[in-house]
Amino acid sequence: MKITKSQLKEMIREELLREGEAIKKVRDDYKSDRERNKQDFDRDLEDAEKEDLETRQKERNEGKLNEEPFSSPEAKKIMDQSLREYAKILRKAQYKVVKDWMTKAKAGVIDFFDVSNGLKKGDISRAYPYETDFLRSVLTKDKIVNRFRSYTGGRKRKR
Repeated sequence: MKITKSQLKEMIREELLREGEAIKKVRDDYKSDRERNKQDFDRDLEDAEKEDLETRQKERNEGKLNEEPFSSPEAKKIMDQSLREYAKILRKAQYKVVKDWMTKAKAGVIDFFDVSNGLKKGDISRAYPYETDFLRSVLTKDKIVNRFRSYTGGRKRKR
């Protein structure tokens, strides 16, 4: 069977039309899937936002319900004033500790790592763990680390 040139062109045109229709169908399916996915995403996002809002409101309400009131307004005033005094005492102690460290660092006796190791290692009976944790938190503040660097030529370790 012989195929003429015009018959071949017609067959190719038909195939291209069928292929074009298939591509169009796939595109339409993809668009509808994308729209469905977008709707699902929007719905999930709304649900998550509602859930988050409900959780925050619940936590706020629980905090208010579980929070024990002071026995009297006077007790609240006393605790507020006492806390101010405690903080003042801690700041003064912290200042003295940092001053001691910096004096020794200026003299070249210790560096940042010496202090850090001294707080982490050694005899456990020297201090309670929460005290050494407090001192370590004082030591690792950027401001204190930078002061050690200024005394040791831009490094934490002395030369």
